[in-house]
Amino acid sequence: MRLLVIGCGSIGMRHAENAVLLGDVAVLDPDDNRRTQAKSREIQTFAELEDALCWRADAVVIATPHDSHMQLAQAAIGRCRAILVEKPFGMDIGEMDAVLADAKTQGTAMFGVCNMRYHPAVGALAQHLGEVGEPIFARAHYGNFLPDMRPGVDYRTHYAADGALGGALLDGVHEIDLVQWLLGPASVRHADLVRSGALAIQSNDYAALHLEHESHARSEIHIDYLRRVKLRGLEVTGRDGTILWESVGKGPERARVLLRSKTDRDVHDIYNNDNVDGNAPYREMLSDLVAALNGRDHRLQTATQARAIAAMVLPLLQDKQVK
Repeated sequence: MRLLVIGCGSIGMRHAENAVLLGDVAVLDPDDNRRTQAKSREIQTFAELEDALCWRADAVVIATPHDSHMQLAQAAIGRCRAILVEKPFGMDIGEMDAVLADAKTQGTAMFGVCNMRYHPAVGALAQHLGEVGEPIFARAHYGNFLPDMRPGVDYRTHYAADGALGGALLDGVHEIDLVQWLLGPASVRHADLVRSGALAIQSNDYAALHLEHESHARSEIHIDYLRRVKLRGLEVTGRDGTILWESVGKGPERARVLLRSKTDRDVHDIYNNDNVDGNAPYREMLSDLVAALNGRDHRLQTATQARAIAAMVLPLLQDKQVK
């Protein structure tokens, strides 16, 4: 397999290094230093888009700034078999719809990056979800301190701090994806986006959503850039019990999944790991991309699912519901 990664920042380099295990890899980035870094890992590099597309990759991974995703996808359609787009999938619904229509016409499959579907604790939760019975509600949360997220980088200059391209809500699409992946499609009942002032950024640093699923289950999602320790988790309560995943920290990440049945004493520790391999979900996601190319089952986020989340999130930002 040939895989081209467009954008060789930290996440793009991660994808490229993981893809080396699966086949031939090349990266496209106009930055000389980033290409030099890739070459040092014996990865082929390109500085120009047309040269990179002429390499005829089987699949393309797009890991560039949000507002360039669909433009680059449009250029790659018809010149590869599949495109995997980093989150958020796009920043304009009309542009996404045009690109997806063209991809369907030309036979290029498109997917969104949702590596949290491959987190081992999430896998354990999904495997045992049926044991809680019909889901009634879910609570998902993610919090991390923005100034510590990218060591050596002034967080105020990063896209996450940008009022148009950044914010906790856009970073939190993983949580929105997870609750819908597990409980089915949903719509927003209420949203609260806040720029607290604690970080002196232009984007929201706190977001809370209340979703209603087509099954009538409800979900609450909390995302923030304010918690000093990275915390992430998901709780699903059904008619027969509750299942709870909690992760703390990063490098190492400590994760646990508990299944609680009808009484306080019926508690089962179904997953417990004090040193989660944070790169494993990315590797498994690329393996699933290969599976998709070969017509096998996979857990990748479909373009339809990615578009639905964008349609849910973007109006909240455009309506400037940030206090």
